[in-house]
Amino acid sequence: MVLLYWPFNNEMQDVLDRKKFIEMYDLNEAHILAERLKFESDFDIEKAMEYCKQLRLEMNEQAEANIKQDIFLQMQREKPNNDDIDMISNGLSAVVKTNSNVTSSDEYYTMSREQLEMYRAAFHNVKIVFVDEVSMESGRGRLQ
Repeated sequence: MVLLYWPFNNEMQDVLDRKKFIEMYDLNEAHILAERLKFESDFDIEKAMEYCKQLRLEMNEQAEANIKQDIFLQMQREKPNNDDIDMISNGLSAVVKTNSNVTSSDEYYTMSREQLEMYRAAFHNVKIVFVDEVSMESGRGRLQ
């Protein structure tokens, strides 16, 4: 107690030498006890136990709520997802409509070939113009 609540310079000389700590405690008991109260609280074990019981009850209530939620989620997962089948049985079903403005496969292929020929001709013209421009700038004539 003396070491904790009474100042000293050298532990061996001021406190332990010839058991001076007993004399120091007797002379300064009131001050030491007052200093002790600053650091030690008046701890009530009954209040602490009551608080722990309350926490345990709250945790149990939360656990029960979690169990109820888990059971609900499990029941939801076990239900079959057949709302689309229910719709069919109620008279609603998928309807496939044919469009009248759709081109046939042969017409589509013919149009694609024509487009391809048109792009090739346009690219060829661009290529010729580009080659002519490059050959004129380089001054070497035609590129080989």
